[in-house]
Amino acid sequence: MLGVLRGIERTLVWLGLAAGWLLLLPMIAARAYDIVAKQFFTSPSGLIQLIEWDGFFVLVFMIFGLAYLHDAHARIDILRGRFSPRTTAWIEILGIVFAVTPFCILNILYGIDYVEAVYDDREGWWVPYGEGWMKKAFIPLGFGLLLLSAIVVLLRNLIFLKTGVGRPEPRRREDAGPGVPPGVG
Repeated sequence: MLGVLRGIERTLVWLGLAAGWLLLLPMIAARAYDIVAKQFFTSPSGLIQLIEWDGFFVLVFMIFGLAYLHDAHARIDILRGRFSPRTTAWIEILGIVFAVTPFCILNILYGIDYVEAVYDDREGWWVPYGEGWMKKAFIPLGFGLLLLSAIVVLLRNLIFLKTGVGRPEPRRREDAGPGVPPGVG
């Protein structure tokens, strides 16, 4: 079971990092060009802004899973550090079951409906050969990645509670231990 979870984690980490490197550099270049062009030229920057906005849109949805696995999301940690590892694991399990899972499922279902509506309306996209539904498809995809990450974390916490092996998940990279690659700790 742990091997399967590690494989899923590695895939989620790879997707998040690949999306980051493929999208972040063009977004930075587009922003730098936009800043320079506004200072020295009178060229319109509408297309450049679309690259920035759509790149950010896709990037955010593609790194949902990675962010959750690395505990890099917004969290109220005022009390978490004071709880025992078992209590922390139970809180995470309850949060996944009653908050994360329903939220992801609703967004996946409504996201799919949204993609279908955009497809039926033949909404365009500025990307050459791109259709509007292609961009909108990142909404259910991103929430699917988040749900998959939550399931991995849920199973790891259940294994921790049953066997006592490991620590409550998710844990930040720096808590995983020395030499442990991201998403594997």
